[in-house]
Amino acid sequence: MKKQYSCLVVDDEPLAIDLIISHIEKVPELQLKDSTQDAVVALNLIRNNPYDLIFLDIQMPEISGMEILEIQPQISNVVLTTAYRNYAVDSYNFEVLDYLVKPISFDRFMKSVNRFLKKEEENNTSTHIFVKENRKQVRIELDEILYITSQRDYVHIIITNREVVVRKKITDLMDMLPSKNFVRIHQSFVINKDKVTAVFQSGVEVENQFLPVSRAYLHVIQELTS
Repeated sequence: MKKQYSCLVVDDEPLAIDLIISHIEKVPELQLKDSTQDAVVALNLIRNNPYDLIFLDIQMPEISGMEILEIQPQISNVVLTTAYRNYAVDSYNFEVLDYLVKPISFDRFMKSVNRFLKKEEENNTSTHIFVKENRKQVRIELDEILYITSQRDYVHIIITNREVVVRKKITDLMDMLPSKNFVRIHQSFVINKDKVTAVFQSGVEVENQFLPVSRAYLHVIQELTS
């Protein structure tokens, strides 16, 4: 049986939601988990649920799709949808997966989905990554990574007995890591779930190092202990 990825559809237009849902239902790998016309409800859903793929409308009352991405910068695998092409450049400032202009044909929808599935396949089959440290490409085995922390424009990859410092955004590095093993717990921290030795109400312990879990990521604690 193929793995199914959970989807959230957010749009203030019922017909637009219905169309995307009908597209989702045609793809065996996708499963609709939630849909809403209310941007405030959407924000709460995103804060409390680890969706694999989100279809997010840009223009909505109260809170726009762009504002949701500003409020919740940790969201990954977002496909923005809109009736207007002029948002395309701005959308990529948020490192979204794709940008779809309505009405969304099934063929164009599948290009987004295939991009997502390819990314997931690469993330879940790789055993290592290469990152640029100073002037060389350094190979890092994924199962050796304990956690990652960011400081301004640099990330520190903490490995047993050593640390690799890379000039890269933490969100960019997250795209290189398998989502089944690595999860963000804070604006500045990503952990390898397999390396967690203890879980607290407000944080986790990795190799005797306490790492805080921010309010936006408290669902991770539930996932680790369930």
